[in-house]
Amino acid sequence: MGSALSGLNAAQASLATVSHNIANVNTPGYTRQEVAQTSTLGQYTGAGFIGNGVQVTLVRRIYDEFLTNQATRAQSQSSYHDSYDASMTQLMNTLGDAKTGVNVSVDKFFTSMQDFSARIGEPAARQTALSSAEAMAARFRTASDALDSLRNGANQQIATDVAAINQLSQGIGQLNERIGIAQGTASGNQPNDLLDQRDALVRELNKLVGVSTTVQDGTSLNVFLSSGQPLVVGNIVSSLVSTDDPNSLNGARLELKTNGNNVVLREDDVSGGDLGATLSFRNNELAKSQDDLGKIAITLAAALNKQNQFGLDANGDQGKALFTVGPPLAYGAKSNAAASKLDVSIADTRNMVASDYAVSFDGTNYSVRRLSDNNTTTIPTGSLAADGTFTVDGLKVKPTMASGDTFTINPSRQAAAGLNVLLKDSKNLAGAAPMALVNGTANTGSAVVSRLTSSGQGTPNFNNSITVKFAANGAYELFDAGTEAAPNVPPVSVGTGTYTGPNGKIAHNGWSFEVSTTPAAGDEFTVKAGATDPTGDNRNATAMASLTSAKLLNGSTLTQNYAVLVSDMGSRANEITAGKAAYGVILSQAIVEEQSAAGVNLDEEAAKLLRFQQAYAASGKVLAIASSLFDTILAALN
Repeated sequence: MGSALSGLNAAQASLATVSHNIANVNTPGYTRQEVAQTSTLGQYTGAGFIGNGVQVTLVRRIYDEFLTNQATRAQSQSSYHDSYDASMTQLMNTLGDAKTGVNVSVDKFFTSMQDFSARIGEPAARQTALSSAEAMAARFRTASDALDSLRNGANQQIATDVAAINQLSQGIGQLNERIGIAQGTASGNQPNDLLDQRDALVRELNKLVGVSTTVQDGTSLNVFLSSGQPLVVGNIVSSLVSTDDPNSLNGARLELKTNGNNVVLREDDVSGGDLGATLSFRNNELAKSQDDLGKIAITLAAALNKQNQFGLDANGDQGKALFTVGPPLAYGAKSNAAASKLDVSIADTRNMVASDYAVSFDGTNYSVRRLSDNNTTTIPTGSLAADGTFTVDGLKVKPTMASGDTFTINPSRQAAAGLNVLLKDSKNLAGAAPMALVNGTANTGSAVVSRLTSSGQGTPNFNNSITVKFAANGAYELFDAGTEAAPNVPPVSVGTGTYTGPNGKIAHNGWSFEVSTTPAAGDEFTVKAGATDPTGDNRNATAMASLTSAKLLNGSTLTQNYAVLVSDMGSRANEITAGKAAYGVILSQAIVEEQSAAGVNLDEEAAKLLRFQQAYAASGKVLAIASSLFDTILAALN
C-alpha cells in the first residue's frame, strides 16, 4: 500500500509539473521543468530487500547557462544594431543625397552668381542671385534644425532608457532577495519560477544596455555594466542618472549613483543595447554631421564675405558682409575653477576658420591652439584689449580663467543654424572690383596668383597700387606706387615678408591674394587700383562665382566636402545595416538552440502527460488491490 501511495504522489507531482510546463509554453523566459525521483530504500527480509516505492527528490529546472548567456549577449548586440540602424536611417534622410541635400542649393546659388556676372547690369539677375543666397541659407538652417531634432530625440531616448534600466535593475535586486529567502526556507531547493523571472529581466536589460552577470553565494545574481561598474550586487541596486553636462556639447551625460555617491560614466562604460547605440550615435555620427555642416557654412560665409566686401556695389560703395553664421560655443574642463568662463563671439566672419580651438592659461599667457593644424597663438595678459578681450581667427574671446584652466571653442556646432543673408537690397551685391591682379611682364617662374579679396585685417585702402617684388627663397618686398592722382615716383617700400606655400597668402592694406607656389627671384605682381563703372564691371561677381570650384576646405570644394560627409555617413549606415542583419541571424540561432534545450515542446509534454496519467492509474489500481487484500484479511480475522 505504501508503494502504491508513493507512486500516486510521484505521478501526481509529474502531472502537475507537465501541466505547469504546458500552461507556460508562451511565457517569456520560462524554462522547462521536470520531476526528479528515486526509489525508496527497500525493507530487508530473509529473501532480500523488498521495495518501498518511489520518492520525489526535486523539481528540476532544465537550464543551460552557456546557451542562455549566449542568447543574452546576442540580444544585446542585436538591439544595439537595430537601434543604431534606425538612427542612421534618420540621419541619412536628413542629410539627403545628390538630389535633395544642401549641395543642391549651393549649386543653384553659384549658378545664379554666374548668371549675375554674365548680366551684371540687369536688376533681375541681381535679385535672382540674392534670392538664391537666401534659399541656400534657409536650406542650411533646415538641415541644422533637423540634426538638432535628432539630438533632442536621442537625449529623450537616453532618459527613457535610463528609467527602464533602473526599473529592471530594481526588479532584479528584489528577485535576488526573494530567491534567497525562498531557497533558505526550502532546504536549499531552487525556486525555479523566480529564477526564470530574474533571467527574463536580465534578458530585457540587455536589450537596453550590455551587462555581464555573476552568481554570488549560489542565490544572488550580480549585474555589471560592460566596464565592470556594478549595477546590482545582491539586493543593493545602483541607479543610472541622466544629467546635463556643462563640459560637453553632446548633451546629457550618465552617472552611476550608488549609496548616494555619483560616478560619472564615460561612453566606453556603456556599450551594447539601445542605450549604447544611442550614446554612440549622438556622440559620433550626429556630432560629426553637425560640425561638418557648420564648417562648410563657416567656410562658405567667410569666402563670400571676403569677396563681397572687396568689391563695389551698384552704387559704387564698398561691399558689405553677405552672410552671418551662428555663434561659437565654449565649454571648459571638469577641473576648471568654479568661477571660470570663456565668452566667445564673432568679430569678423571673413577671418573665421573651420576648426575647433583649445584655450589654456598658465597665469601669465593665454594660449590658443587651432586643432585643425595645431597652429598656436600666445596672448600675454598685458596685451588684452581695454575690455579684456583678444581676437583670433575672427573670434572675439573674453577669458575669465585661473591658472591651469582649459576651454574648448567650437565655432561650427551652431554655425549652420545661424547662417543668414545680411543684405536686403540686391544693389548691395558687389559685382565690381576696385583693384586687379597684374602679372609682371618679365616673370620667369610658374607661380599663379588668384583670389584677390578683402582680408578683414589692417585699414582697407583700395586706392593705392602695390607691387610685390620677389627675391630668392620666397622673400618679397612691397612697393606703393600711390594713386593716379598722387603717384609715388619712385614707388615707396612699405613692407617685407617671406612667402609660405603652397597657396600662401600675401596681405596688405585690407586686401589679400593667393600665390600657388614660390615665385622665382625677380618675379613681381601688382595689385593695381582702378575702379570702373560698377554697373558694367563684373570682375568681382566673376570672382564670387568662381568660388564654386575653389578648394576652400580640406583641399576640396564645398560641395565635395558635403559629398564626403554624406558618403562617410552612408558607409557607416551600410556597416550598421550589415551588422543588424548578421546579429539578427545570430540571435535567432541562439534562441533556437536555447529553446531546443530548455524550452517547452508541446508534443513531448503531451506524451509525458499520457505516460504519467497511465502511471497514476496503475498506482491507483495497485492501491485498490491492496485495499481489497486488507479487507479480506480483516474479514478472515473476524
